[in-house]
Parts: sequence; structure tokens; C-alpha cells
Amino acid sequence: MTISDKALLQVLKLLEESDNLAINMESGGLRLTARKGSAAGIPQTPEAVAPSEQKPAAAEVSAPAEAQADPSSDTASVAVAEEEGVVVVRSPMKGTFYRAPAPGEPPFCDAGDRVGPDDTVCLVEIMKLFNSIPAGTSGIVDRFFVENAEPVDLNQAIVSIRVD
Repeated sequence: MTISDKALLQVLKLLEESDNLAINMESGGLRLTARKGSAAGIPQTPEAVAPSEQKPAAAEVSAPAEAQADPSSDTASVAVAEEEGVVVVRSPMKGTFYRAPAPGEPPFCDAGDRVGPDDTVCLVEIMKLFNSIPAGTSGIVDRFFVENAEPVDLNQAIVSIRVD
């Protein structure tokens, strides 16, 4: 099995549309690794498990906290007013939001949970690529703005975190 031209074009499109993105794909004996911007290193074994039984690829996205918390970059998404001491994590891409690594598994975090800057708070799936979204800061999860398996837009508020 090989990576199709269509899948490769989708990866290139994702790289083009993102400022910070790291992708690690394997198909048969072929391995594709791509990184753009200051994205976190690509793990040897992806932490994120696709919320479906088939896992064609996995990716990890890490956007700077300042970019995630910029309310002026909010497009046609849910407008969220930020308050002092609260960081709003925003979707770095348009896709589908998932709170858990797989159906039937517990969510990455819930309101009231303590998270660290590198802790995954959710996944955003686009074209069968599952992107881990990190908290970007240490604190207590305040609330989620999106329901599980709902679509999200670029820069849409996903979760708020009360900073320690």
C-alpha cells in the first residue's frame, strides 16, 4: 500500500494553510514526515488515536498560545470575550472537533481538570488527519465552547483555561 497522490495533495494543502504543523504518516513501507513553522517535534508513535477504527494518518499541531488567544482573529466562529487570567484555546484549522481519543473512551479533559501547556485538550480532524490540540498554558479547564463531533472553523474558540 502506498500514499495516494490525493492524500499527498491533502497533506500539502494542510501545510500550506497552517503556520505551525507537524505531520507523520505511514502507509505500507512508505513514511512521510513534514513540518512547518515552530510546530512541536513529531513523535515516533502518535499519541492521538483516531476516533474511528481506521487510522490512515495522525498529525500533531501546536500553535503558540498568543495566536490561540487572539480574539481579533476570530472568523465566522463563536465570538468569545476573553477575561483576565483566562486563555481561550482556538482551533488552528477548520475541521471536526473531538473531546476523546476514540469513541467510548474518556475525554482528554473536563471542566475543572488541571492541564499543562503540552497536555492535549482535544483533537481536530481534517481529511482523516487527527490533530492534537495542546492547552498551550497551565491552568484549570474552565469550559468547552464546542460539542463533541461538531464542526469547528479556523480560530474558533474551543476551550477556555483559567491560568495558574
